[in-house]
Amino acid sequence: EVHTLLTRFPGPAAGVIAAAGEHKHLPALRALSPEQGKVQVMLAIARLSAEVKDFHAVLDESDKQYEEDAILRFGESHVDDARFLAWCESLVGTTMATSHPGRGYQLRAMAILAQQDASNAARHWPVLRAIVNDGAGPLAEALALAFDWLGKHRLGSEQNADLQALL
Repeated sequence: EVHTLLTRFPGPAAGVIAAAGEHKHLPALRALSPEQGKVQVMLAIARLSAEVKDFHAVLDESDKQYEEDAILRFGESHVDDARFLAWCESLVGTTMATSHPGRGYQLRAMAILAQQDASNAARHWPVLRAIVNDGAGPLAEALALAFDWLGKHRLGSEQNADLQALL
């Protein structure tokens, strides 16, 4: 029955198996090579195995589009992992994402990065500023992050003035 579900719906089935903590199905998940749901299966393997190499395989996968939320959620327990932080850097980039969900992922990645190294806040200020200035999408989350950085003195005086001017 599980094998049938994995064959027909590999991504969602793998997610359910991982959420249930069904370690006995790990070999079956490793044996899959799905066309659809590949990253979901890889994340399920990483969750069940708890092996860093499995998480790195997810980060190394070239087509992670639409899986950013799941990777960020899983990665929150790997905030000391240099490869995860590098992936977060690539997610933030240097310009505001065009989609509202993409901006939300950028905000979460910026928060993780600034938590690890306060200097990341100043470096990523231009992206956060663009999201706040746009006034759409995850504006409340962007403002919350900006005020968090302001309160923790993670922004320089020029950036503080810039934030105040934006408001």
